[in-house]
Amino acid sequence: MQNNNSVTDRTIRITVNTVPGAPVIENLSATPPQIALGQCTSIDWSVSGDVTQVTLLVDNNAVWQGAPLKGNYSDCPTAAGTRVYTLQATGPGGSSTRQTSVSVQGPTDTP
Repeated sequence: MQNNNSVTDRTIRITVNTVPGAPVIENLSATPPQIALGQCTSIDWSVSGDVTQVTLLVDNNAVWQGAPLKGNYSDCPTAAGTRVYTLQATGPGGSSTRQTSVSVQGPTDTP
Protein backbone atom coordinates (compact mmCIF):
# COMPACT_ATOMS: atom_id res chain seq x y z
CA MET A 1 0.00 0.00 0.00
CA GLN A 2 1.30 3.43 -0.96
CA ASN A 3 1.23 6.63 1.12
CA ASN A 4 -1.67 7.87 -0.98
CA ASN A 5 -3.72 4.72 -0.21
CA SER A 6 -3.19 3.28 -3.68
CA VAL A 7 -2.16 -0.37 -4.08
CA THR A 8 0.56 -1.64 -6.37
CA ASP A 9 0.42 -5.31 -7.32
CA ARG A 10 3.73 -6.98 -7.99
CA THR A 11 3.95 -10.36 -9.62
CA ILE A 12 6.55 -12.95 -8.75
CA ARG A 13 6.80 -15.88 -11.12
CA ILE A 14 7.52 -19.24 -9.51
CA THR A 15 8.40 -22.20 -11.69
CA VAL A 16 8.05 -25.65 -10.16
CA ASN A 17 9.86 -28.54 -11.80
CA THR A 18 8.05 -31.66 -10.70
CA VAL A 19 9.98 -34.80 -9.89
CA PRO A 20 8.51 -38.08 -11.12
CA GLY A 21 6.59 -39.89 -8.43
CA ALA A 22 7.92 -42.61 -6.20
CA PRO A 23 7.88 -46.18 -7.50
CA VAL A 24 4.60 -48.03 -7.09
CA ILE A 25 4.54 -51.42 -5.39
CA GLU A 26 1.62 -52.96 -7.23
CA ASN A 27 1.68 -56.31 -5.45
CA LEU A 28 3.35 -58.01 -2.50
CA SER A 29 1.90 -61.32 -1.39
CA ALA A 30 2.81 -64.45 0.53
CA THR A 31 1.37 -67.80 -0.56
CA PRO A 32 0.26 -69.43 1.63
CA PRO A 33 -0.08 -66.80 4.36
CA GLN A 34 -0.05 -69.45 7.11
CA ILE A 35 2.32 -72.41 7.20
CA ALA A 36 3.51 -75.09 9.59
CA LEU A 37 7.09 -75.09 10.81
CA GLY A 38 9.19 -76.83 8.16
CA GLN A 39 7.03 -75.66 5.25
CA CYS A 40 7.91 -72.91 2.78
CA THR A 41 6.06 -69.83 1.57
CA SER A 42 6.42 -68.00 -1.73
CA ILE A 43 6.78 -64.21 -1.72
CA ASP A 44 5.71 -62.55 -5.00
CA TRP A 45 5.90 -58.87 -5.95
CA SER A 46 5.70 -56.39 -8.78
CA VAL A 47 6.90 -52.79 -8.88
CA SER A 48 6.38 -50.12 -11.54
CA GLY A 49 7.54 -46.59 -12.20
CA ASP A 50 10.98 -45.02 -12.27
CA VAL A 51 12.88 -47.48 -10.05
CA THR A 52 16.59 -47.51 -9.19
CA GLN A 53 16.61 -50.11 -6.39
CA VAL A 54 14.34 -52.87 -5.07
CA THR A 55 15.17 -54.58 -1.77
CA LEU A 56 13.42 -57.48 -0.05
CA LEU A 57 13.75 -57.71 3.72
CA VAL A 58 12.76 -60.57 6.01
CA ASP A 59 12.21 -59.52 9.61
CA ASN A 60 14.09 -56.25 8.88
CA ASN A 61 17.13 -58.05 7.40
CA ALA A 62 17.90 -57.45 3.73
CA VAL A 63 17.89 -60.79 1.91
CA TRP A 64 17.85 -59.48 -1.68
CA GLN A 65 19.26 -56.08 -2.65
CA GLY A 66 18.93 -55.33 -6.33
CA ALA A 67 15.85 -57.54 -6.64
CA PRO A 68 13.97 -57.43 -9.97
CA LEU A 69 10.87 -55.30 -10.56
CA LYS A 70 8.81 -58.48 -10.70
CA GLY A 71 10.05 -61.37 -8.64
CA ASN A 72 9.58 -64.38 -6.43
CA TYR A 73 11.38 -65.50 -3.28
CA SER A 74 10.91 -68.82 -1.50
CA ASP A 75 11.34 -68.77 2.28
CA CYS A 76 11.34 -71.71 4.68
CA PRO A 77 11.29 -70.30 8.23
CA THR A 78 13.10 -72.25 10.96
CA ALA A 79 11.18 -70.80 13.92
CA ALA A 80 7.51 -70.47 14.80
CA GLY A 81 5.91 -67.02 14.99
CA THR A 82 5.14 -64.21 12.59
CA ARG A 83 7.54 -63.64 9.71
CA VAL A 84 7.41 -60.11 8.23
CA TYR A 85 8.37 -59.49 4.59
CA THR A 86 9.09 -55.90 3.51
CA LEU A 87 9.61 -54.69 -0.04
CA GLN A 88 11.34 -51.33 -0.52
CA ALA A 89 11.46 -49.62 -3.90
CA THR A 90 13.39 -46.39 -4.44
CA GLY A 91 13.72 -44.06 -7.38
CA PRO A 92 14.42 -40.41 -8.21
CA GLY A 93 10.94 -39.44 -6.99
CA GLY A 94 11.19 -41.08 -3.57
CA SER A 95 10.62 -44.47 -2.07
CA SER A 96 7.76 -46.86 -1.35
CA THR A 97 7.49 -49.61 1.22
CA ARG A 98 4.98 -52.41 1.60
CA GLN A 99 4.76 -55.32 4.05
CA THR A 100 3.08 -58.66 4.32
CA SER A 101 3.41 -61.36 6.93
CA VAL A 102 3.21 -65.12 7.32
CA SER A 103 2.10 -66.96 10.42
CA VAL A 104 4.42 -69.91 11.11
CA GLN A 105 2.74 -72.50 13.33
CA GLY A 106 4.94 -74.58 15.60
CA PRO A 107 4.34 -78.22 16.50
CA THR A 108 1.43 -78.84 18.81
CA ASP A 109 1.58 -81.33 21.64
CA THR A 110 -1.08 -84.01 21.57
CA PRO A 111 -1.78 -86.31 24.55
